[in-house]
Amino acid sequence: MDKFEIYVEIRGMLNQKYSISTIARKLNISRNTVYKYIRKSPEEMAEWTASTMIRSKKLDIYMELILHWLREFPDLTAAQVQDWLKEKYPEFKVGESTVRSYVRCLREDYQIPKESSTRDYQAVVFVNINLSQSDHFKNEPLHSELFPYLEGDWEFRVSCPSGQDTLNSSCAQTTGRSHPFVSYFV
Repeated sequence: MDKFEIYVEIRGMLNQKYSISTIARKLNISRNTVYKYIRKSPEEMAEWTASTMIRSKKLDIYMELILHWLREFPDLTAAQVQDWLKEKYPEFKVGESTVRSYVRCLREDYQIPKESSTRDYQAVVFVNINLSQSDHFKNEPLHSELFPYLEGDWEFRVSCPSGQDTLNSSCAQTTGRSHPFVSYFV
């Protein structure tokens, strides 16, 4: 039911001598809304409901940009739209639910269905090796001959347990270990 239909129902129930609380309960609205509606004449109510239908929305100034994003990325979520707007316009201040409902309305009005894309996953091998445990690794360059069971593209990332990225004595000083860990990724 739209607002004017509710207004007509309220007027009809008042003519039948229903109490305000009964009207509110039957129409599932608050008593304050009933009081607000009965204070208005039919002309005022018609004018007010017409004004609410043509009212602009906070996000209307961004509509073309949002439509462009939705057409280019059909699986885009409203949360992503909000994040992108915040990045592009730092002064952007609109609530999450407002963006959600606006994006939903745009999708309906412009027939932009929300597509869900499937992600491509692949196995990632992650191994930490403490170089101090094996003398073999101490003076050898890190290359594929050390790990013959690895196939394909992979890389080593060397890191000190304290967070440093260099192979030097400061790693031993901060962690008490003489060698950093090596991680490799397939």
